[in-house]
Amino acid sequence: MADLLASQVALFPGNTSLSESEFFGARARTLVFRRIKITGGTVGGTTNKITAAALGMNKLVGCTSLFDAQNTKVYPAVIDPVNNIVLLMVGAANAPADVTTNAGYMTIWGY
Repeated sequence: MADLLASQVALFPGNTSLSESEFFGARARTLVFRRIKITGGTVGGTTNKITAAALGMNKLVGCTSLFDAQNTKVYPAVIDPVNNIVLLMVGAANAPADVTTNAGYMTIWGY
C-alpha cells in the first residue's frame, strides 16, 4: 500500500465555503480548517500515511476523530508532530493502524 493521495481526499460537503475556513493568527500564518471525505483507501497507520501534502497543507495542527460511514465506526485520531501525519487509533489498545474505508469523514486543521 501507499500514502494517501490527494485524489482520495475531497472537501465535504463539496462547497468550499462550507468545507473550509481560514483564520489569521500570529506571525501572519493562516490556519485552515478543512472538512474532508477520504475515499477508496487503507490509511491511518505509520505505513499508509495521511500526510499534510495530501491535504494541501504544510503543517498539521489538529484533527477530529474519523467517522467511517461505510462501517459505522468512529476511530480516534491524533497528529504525530514529529512526522507531520494523522494517526488513527484502532482496537482496544488504541494503537496506530490502518483503516480501510470508502467514506471516511473528519476535520483537519493546519497551515
